[in-house]
Amino acid sequence: MCLMFLQVLARLQHTYGGLYTERNLMISATHTHSTPGGYMHDLLFDLSVLGFVRQSFMALMAGIVIVSVARER
Repeated sequence: MCLMFLQVLARLQHTYGGLYTERNLMISATHTHSTPGGYMHDLLFDLSVLGFVRQSFMALMAGIVIVSVARER
């Protein structure tokens, strides 16, 4: 599992307890060239920004969690 999935899952479990698990959470995205780099922990994707960028990773993860929480309300 990728770091993004694990962090989103941890945040959702913190908010909802056992409602979300590895078996019922799926994160998907459409293809884009307009996202910030540095969040994939993959050399090819992070090469253009010279490595992992925690700020990009945290912003993307927080956005996924916010959308998930808003869906529940």
